[in-house]
Amino acid sequence: MIFNKNTIKDAARLSLARWYNQVAESEFKSFNTIAATVLRTLR
Repeated sequence: MIFNKNTIKDAARLSLARWYNQVAESEFKSFNTIAATVLRTLR
């Protein structure tokens, strides 16, 4: 898991951002669709 290794919020956020970038670059279509939906909701 992403957050199991980090107790500092900033380090956990960095790990999550790196994971997100790797998955987004993989062009896994369903992930990109879900990510776009979440980003629209958060704005």
